[in-house]
Amino acid sequence: LDREDDRLSSWVLPIQPPVGLYPGPVREGLATEWIAEDGPARIIARHRELVLLQLSEGTLGWAPADDVSPVSRTGGRGAFVRSLEAGGLIAVQGSELEAIRGTLEAAAASKTPYRLGGRDFVGGVDCSSLIQLVIHRYTGVWLPRHSGDQRRCGERVALGSRDRDDLLFVRARHRRWMHVGYLLNPGEVLHACRLDGVVRRESADSFLERYRFIGVRRLFRVG
Repeated sequence: LDREDDRLSSWVLPIQPPVGLYPGPVREGLATEWIAEDGPARIIARHRELVLLQLSEGTLGWAPADDVSPVSRTGGRGAFVRSLEAGGLIAVQGSELEAIRGTLEAAAASKTPYRLGGRDFVGGVDCSSLIQLVIHRYTGVWLPRHSGDQRRCGERVALGSRDRDDLLFVRARHRRWMHVGYLLNPGEVLHACRLDGVVRRESADSFLERYRFIGVRRLFRVG
């Protein structure tokens, strides 16, 4: 993405109607979690009949080239995704953290459905969009869309030093996909669970038994 390339400055209109999930985990060597469903998007790359789209807050995915239409071009270079960098923290008040926890707990209590690529609490969310949407609601800061990119935000914390409001990253034991949960306290995690099909809360111990530990990141600075 650091190359000078006209493809990096092409913008496309919102796709109407929304494009569905990209079919299959791998097709012609391409893989993605989901594809952009709303908002203006940047064309990142092209491959045969497909284009790789990215929204300003980090949504990334492949779409059929026939479903998008360039409308203008922008010059210059710079960060496209507004997100925290490694070591960056979000300044918050304690009341904002309480609101974040309360919204997450409500999502679990109401059994908000899991939906890969989902971005709302009615149709469903996936693990990273759950974290992204709730944090943005109360802080105004967008985290990257994907859990792998979210893991590069904030400060690295040792597993034994984890605290409430940290993000706990794991990987499926027999698959490559990464997963993220929100620590309500050091012993309890809340996450949108693909296996159970809903947002759920469970003990951190059982969460770590189900998955393979990757890391803990701290995002917030109170005050």
